Amino acid sequence: MAEPLQSLVTMRTGLLTNQRDITHQVAWCATLVLARRLEARATRAMDEPTSTEVALAAVDALLRVVDQSARDLHEFHDIVARARRSPMPPFPRATVLLTQRIVDKLTTVESELEEVLIGLGIAHTPNAS
Repeated sequence: MAEPLQSLVTMRTGLLTNQRDITHQVAWCATLVLARRLEARATRAMDEPTSTEVALAAVDALLRVVDQSARDLHEFHDIVARARRSPMPPFPRATVLLTQRIVDKLTTVESELEEVLIGLGIAHTPNAS
């Protein structure tokens, strides 16, 4: 039984040189199979309705996080807006790239929040911004 398993692992990774490599590959394959099973189960579960209690708890948690994030973002906005009025030091390229990643992530969050509104059956009109 070990030979077919070893040949499967060998086909995937090339020649294996020691037992540790084989053990690692077997663990990797088992993890992959488990991940695929969990993904399939989660996909099926996504279509099932959620109890009202669980849904309300999820919305309450989301509202708390959104409220705190809104305050944090507003504070960040105020700090950066004040800083722009003073002479700016050189702006590192990494910081420019980081700002773009933040914009991308906030855009994703905005889109996902819109999906939550749709899921809750709340009509939402997009901002004019």
